[in-house]
Amino acid sequence: ALGEGVQQCLPSTVEGRVIMATWVGFIFLIRLLIVRSRRATRLSDLEVSQGILVPPFSPDITEYTLEVPDGAQSAEFFPVPWLSTAEVTIAGGKRRGTGKDYDIRVRAPRANMFAEQERQYNVHIRRAKRLVFECGAFSRPKIKQKLGQGGYYTGEDAFFLASARQQRAVSTSDKAVKYDKWPYLSAKLDSVTSMGIADGVGGWREVGIDPGEFSRQLMYVTGQALLINTGSGGEEKLGEMLQPVEALQFAATSAETPGTATATVISLDGGCKLTASNLGDSGYIVIREGKIVSASEPQLHQFNMPFQLGNPEIEVDSNQAIDSDIYDFRVKPGDIVVVASDGLFDNLGYTEITDMATETAESGKSPTSIAQRLVDRAFSVSFDQNALTPWAEGVDKERLGWKSKLTLGPKQRGGKRDDITVCVGIVRESFAK
Repeated sequence: ALGEGVQQCLPSTVEGRVIMATWVGFIFLIRLLIVRSRRATRLSDLEVSQGILVPPFSPDITEYTLEVPDGAQSAEFFPVPWLSTAEVTIAGGKRRGTGKDYDIRVRAPRANMFAEQERQYNVHIRRAKRLVFECGAFSRPKIKQKLGQGGYYTGEDAFFLASARQQRAVSTSDKAVKYDKWPYLSAKLDSVTSMGIADGVGGWREVGIDPGEFSRQLMYVTGQALLINTGSGGEEKLGEMLQPVEALQFAATSAETPGTATATVISLDGGCKLTASNLGDSGYIVIREGKIVSASEPQLHQFNMPFQLGNPEIEVDSNQAIDSDIYDFRVKPGDIVVVASDGLFDNLGYTEITDMATETAESGKSPTSIAQRLVDRAFSVSFDQNALTPWAEGVDKERLGWKSKLTLGPKQRGGKRDDITVCVGIVRESFAK
């Protein structure tokens, strides 16, 4: 019946159908010309030298705010027109409120009567609030082992906290505080601009090398490197600051000890932009109002074989910092940033981590207390052979690749014993000049 109805709507003669087809083609051509003509004055991309464009660039959006770090002296635009023959001009600089307005005009040759000759994108530049972390770290190795001269084994993990404003960095190697006779390590630091974690690969122990030595060197040098490009008195030269991936590469090539490690390093740009470099199965999450708003993904060659960073002159087959995943995210005051080794993420799911961190922060506890609570909980779960953990789920997926559920029987359960290190940063607004 539908076919008959359509047939009745068509012209009855061949000439009529030809005329109708011609009109349909003409209308389609007009629409195509209109679409292409409108695109001629669009930008296909708009990059900036620093800061964050809000909202993220889209060719159809013409109003933007560029939030630049507090200490920034300049910002460059890099507009890319959709049509290569289009002319792009940047004008303005008029002051409005606390910032300046710039106009990016895209002018294209008028190809037809439907074509736009010019489109204008408006960018309002303002200085972002200077944000820093109030930071705490806590680390607990999986074994308790006493060393010579009254020392204790600190595990294969390492961390650092660094403040560009204070020109100070603390790390597992030098400034961490030991608690009692247990080899617990903790540290705290205010006005932190970068922090990181490394997890030495345990396989090196089989050839007589302490995996923790490389990770400790890696984090110590990374923390120091992120302070190099700052001026006296902690005034950041923001255009010159090393990125986390650059600091990691510098630290890896400077290492004198054989070894490899996973690594996660995050840094604030002096404004609201968080940049993270993640290689391997350590990682970070950003919690806002009880929900995760940004998180890294683990990098694995295969199950339980993460990417590993090493000195290319010593370990030619290791991954390099350039293999890291890079994340950029806009943080706000009150956000909770958790950076941790896989000892946390293998034993606790994101929901439990989020709920525990949010609850502890809302009770007024310090970042160090949040980190310790997460570490203690993960350590307890690692001994629970009946717990449903991310590690157990991963084992299930791996073994189901070569055996059936019927053969395997009950679902895999249990935690994973491992060193556990957590850094927690609560984003605060800095009121220092």
